[in-house]
Amino acid sequence: METPDAHPHLARCRSVSAGTPTVQAQQCPGGVSSKFVITGDVNKPQVFDLDRLTQKYSPAQENVTYFAAGSVVTESFTGVLLWDLLNSAPVGGITTNSNIKNDILHKVIVLTGSKLLSVGVWCW
Repeated sequence: METPDAHPHLARCRSVSAGTPTVQAQQCPGGVSSKFVITGDVNKPQVFDLDRLTQKYSPAQENVTYFAAGSVVTESFTGVLLWDLLNSAPVGGITTNSNIKNDILHKVIVLTGSKLLSVGVWCW
């Protein structure tokens, strides 16, 4: 069984929201989180914890290169791919309007950490 230390990114993620960006007032004490919530323009909002992720989803390894403090950094991350999670049966995919051409291109994913710091991710 994997430990939370094997997934440090999970400990910092409080919520994942897919859809049109909105600002919501939230209360959060910060610190380590044992679960995260997927809400927004998804067919079935869900709550996930480490046990649920490791039981139902296969981890993938991704190698990424990015800039941090003015330097190029290459890291390897292991975990469930966000796109796979959003399109899994429990979540049911991102809600789109078939009357709007390429509606998926108007969607954004907002990740909010336990200290309420957010980052927008465009995946398409």
